[in-house]
Amino acid sequence: MKRYMPLAVVIVFVTLAAGVYALDFTSRVRTVDGISVGEVVLGDQVPIRIRYSAGGLGPGERAEVMANRLSQIDNLQPADITVGRVGPYWAVLARGQLIATADPMHADANRTSTYGLAIQWRNQLRTAISQQTGSPTPPLGAGSDGQALYPRTAQKVVPIISVGSGLRIGAAIVAGSSQQVARVNAVAQLEGQLGSRVRLRALVPIDTENIVGNLRRVPGTSVIGVADIDL
Repeated sequence: MKRYMPLAVVIVFVTLAAGVYALDFTSRVRTVDGISVGEVVLGDQVPIRIRYSAGGLGPGERAEVMANRLSQIDNLQPADITVGRVGPYWAVLARGQLIATADPMHADANRTSTYGLAIQWRNQLRTAISQQTGSPTPPLGAGSDGQALYPRTAQKVVPIISVGSGLRIGAAIVAGSSQQVARVNAVAQLEGQLGSRVRLRALVPIDTENIVGNLRRVPGTSVIGVADIDL
């Protein structure tokens, strides 16, 4: 008799294989020196702190809007956070989407320009995301816009290992940032079945050939090719 995977397991299976996730940004309101302050929070980091109202929103509401915008972006990486112009203002962007506008009041409070404030928020967001995902923060470039260079990319051939048997059953080409690709030691092949007609097969870049223990996916990497060769 065939045994089928429960739907919840299938969802987890497919999610792991695709590497799709969204970071859990939240917001909170604190009282600092008698003033209500809104904070954008990721893990134990506070990359953005809002002290002043703008656009009819209080500090807490502004922080909530920023956190919601960040949480809606899948597979967010440090290099996705940039600085750019939105109308007359400098702003923090995530893949071109507006996250936060650097206003003069916060720039003055931080003793910097609005451009300097946007850079500061960008760098703090990148650091917080890096700590959550394990992805490297990109080095600062010398471009006139002050943007950071994207990390170098790399490719690598690693064995495909069948989950369950532990056998090498082929080879896969993985790609991503150089630092993350260097962590990949194998690709795990997961198989399952949904109903009587749908067969699931996923290839997951992992950091070890020993797949008896925890299956740790290497973020920021993907399988771009396979070869059924004798290893």
